[in-house]
Amino acid sequence: MFFGTGKKKRAASRAGEPETAIPAAEAARRRWRSMYLSPEGLRLAAAITGELARLTTMEMKVRVEGGEKGKFLSGALEPFAAGLRRELEYGLTDGGLVFRPYYDGKELRVEAVRGDCFIPVSTDGAGRVTEAVFLQEVKGEDVYYTRVERHRLEKGGCRIENTAYKSRTPGERGQRVPLSETGLWADMAETVFIENVDRPLFGLFRTPSANPADPASPMGAAVFAGAEGLIRDADRLYKNLLWEFESGKRRLYVDITAFDRDSEGKPRLPDTELFRTVDVNESGFFSEWSPQLRNEAIQSGLNSVLQRIEFNCGLAYGTISQPVYVEKTAEEIKASKQRSYSFVCDLQNQLKKALEELIYAMDVWAQVYGLVPDGEYGCAFEFDDSVAADRQKEYEEKVRLVELGVMLPWELRAWYFGEDEKTAREALAP
Repeated sequence: MFFGTGKKKRAASRAGEPETAIPAAEAARRRWRSMYLSPEGLRLAAAITGELARLTTMEMKVRVEGGEKGKFLSGALEPFAAGLRRELEYGLTDGGLVFRPYYDGKELRVEAVRGDCFIPVSTDGAGRVTEAVFLQEVKGEDVYYTRVERHRLEKGGCRIENTAYKSRTPGERGQRVPLSETGLWADMAETVFIENVDRPLFGLFRTPSANPADPASPMGAAVFAGAEGLIRDADRLYKNLLWEFESGKRRLYVDITAFDRDSEGKPRLPDTELFRTVDVNESGFFSEWSPQLRNEAIQSGLNSVLQRIEFNCGLAYGTISQPVYVEKTAEEIKASKQRSYSFVCDLQNQLKKALEELIYAMDVWAQVYGLVPDGEYGCAFEFDDSVAADRQKEYEEKVRLVELGVMLPWELRAWYFGEDEKTAREALAP
């Protein structure tokens, strides 16, 4: 019995589970993904997600402590954590990302499941997903096989069910077939109940922003969802700027008699971009055309739109815009940096929560398969705070709070080194 990877992904709305699909949210996800992948224009969607993924994971460190178990979980997590920034970009585009551990028969591994292969079915009062479906599609010789893996929290544990389907059309479920038909899933159990589990066996990362496409969806929205129209405006202005340079190229209009002819009687121009011929029957006719470019006005307008995009996406001024075009006061710049810092902190908190859920799920699977002796473990996270710009001031304030007895020394240590409570207390123990 084991549950494998779902690396082959496809659209959830076509996965043969119509009762769980959220049409509005899926349509929005496809639109966001299209904007991210588009090679046209300024590629702002990709730039925004890339920068926020960089800021969120910059110098991030995750440690699992706790003897042999901690060492095992850290080793299994390390390969996944090394590529987390890349996967996080997709999560910031889709509005969410699922970190899912699985056992391949040899090792405990982790994969990032993107929004087109994950369907949240139900949630509890706290917003935690209590039932979800993972989808995997593989192509046979002339058919497509789909595996549907359903996770459902029940009283006393978590039930996982595997079913397989085949169809001649990609993206459609078709008829149900045995798991063993493809040979890929023959060793997978159709159903298993894991006892003493009180949360899903995956980590769900969601962006902090509400989903305007479907407020009821447990998934968030793309980090650039609040600036979709502005991004289109910026691309249009950028296109106008390029056209201004293209149409404003210098031209020299010369009488056609000034040039030699080729064998076909056409004038030989030294530069086809610069020279244009006119037939005015006037020897020595020469006219230069060099229009006044409006690039400054267009660039200023474009920069204003870019700054509005920065505001709507939680970025500091100057991240994608050029500050030289619009003057900002020191307070405005400080406020924009604080806004960016707060948004990045929100993303880091969501990422930390998802990784904690992932490590819990990894521990459960490690016990199910007997991969490591049982024992306690603890998680410690460390994120880079350089984007805050006032870390020294914050440190001084916390030291003052410790001196006043408002804050405990272990709390200061845990904040400074990114340690958990147990580790910080033990380090300060006499």
